[in-house]
Amino acid sequence: MRFNLDDLNPAAWFDVPDDSDNGRVQIRTCAGSDLEAIAKESTRKRVEYKKSQRFEFVDTDEDKYQRLLWDHCLVDWENIFDGAGKKIPCTTDNKLLLMKNSISFANLIGDCLETINEDSRIFTEVAEKNSKSSQPVS
Repeated sequence: MRFNLDDLNPAAWFDVPDDSDNGRVQIRTCAGSDLEAIAKESTRKRVEYKKSQRFEFVDTDEDKYQRLLWDHCLVDWENIFDGAGKKIPCTTDNKLLLMKNSISFANLIGDCLETINEDSRIFTEVAEKNSKSSQPVS
């Protein structure tokens, strides 16, 4: 199996289904070191002592976590418009606004991420089968 070390998590374009404006979104998954970095930036550990016992807690800033996550996953979009027909720029604030408040947009992004994950799973299975079948038999 080969990996592009310069782009280990490539983004993919998806057309918005049944869209007369030909809208499309560019999505990538968030896992591994990217997810760790987001978690590190949006969480804080604190320690409390009660009756000489030490307790550790992790506090997560959910707004910051979502902001970082969706800014990472939603790479770009084209031909996405508001109700008045004005283009919506692909900014961090607009990504978060749409993900939090538009069920249809959030469902679209969820479907796209599911497709990426399923395609990745299938690709890995096929690559593993091909590598096993190409190995010499002893």
